[in-house]
Amino acid sequence: MAFGPLVGFQLIQPGEVAPAHRHTMTAIRFVLKGKGAYTNVEGEKMIMEAGDLILTPQWTWHEHANEGDEPMVWADGLDVPLIESLEVISVERYAEKRLSVKEGCIHPSLYGMARPASLPMGRLTPPLHYRWQDTYASLKLLAESVPHPYEGIALDYVNPLTGGPTLPTLLCRIQMLRPGEQTKSHRHRSTSIYHVFCGRGTTVINGESFRWEQGDTFVVPLRSWHEHANGSAKDEAILFSMHDTPVLQAFGLYREEGQGDSHIGL
Repeated sequence: MAFGPLVGFQLIQPGEVAPAHRHTMTAIRFVLKGKGAYTNVEGEKMIMEAGDLILTPQWTWHEHANEGDEPMVWADGLDVPLIESLEVISVERYAEKRLSVKEGCIHPSLYGMARPASLPMGRLTPPLHYRWQDTYASLKLLAESVPHPYEGIALDYVNPLTGGPTLPTLLCRIQMLRPGEQTKSHRHRSTSIYHVFCGRGTTVINGESFRWEQGDTFVVPLRSWHEHANGSAKDEAILFSMHDTPVLQAFGLYREEGQGDSHIGL
């Protein structure tokens, strides 16, 4: 995992503010529980809901604040190991007490495939906020089709302007394992970190079984054979994951291979 992603967890109490700052590391926030908090990225106020994915591109000013009455918890993903290996880590605190919010302004990406007639034509802006209500609706729609043999029902969070990964150094993915579903075994050169958003099941990594349930986090190291299985016959399981795939692809080093049938035997 020398150059793979780093995962951490953050809790913001009601009334608490995480002071504004910026850094050379790219970061993502996958919201796990709570309501009433928001992340402000360069003046864009994004209200957090469980299941939302919020991006903090490298060197962007950002702060977090909880205006609600319950704790807010999310998973952080950063490309710290890569940036550290390049010896370009830098962190800067915001000079003012708070990062101001652009009042009355809506991020252009939230209009989807449309644009307000009052706005001039110009360069499109990549999204910073992927809402769970939209993601889950897409998962349910995709669940009506043939599943991916290695991932089940899986969606990559993409940059719609390029069709590329979520961020230049991180790929984020959400996948659903339908009741009783098992995937086939495969491996790849990227490191993958998973967090169980809901459900329970088993992942076999290089022949060793790891049982998981909601709230658990586990790692699949690069070049490790792995497969997943939903442990419930009636409920879906949903896994959020992040991968350092884009870095390997940039150098033409990414490879993936499948072994075939599942060996979980549940």
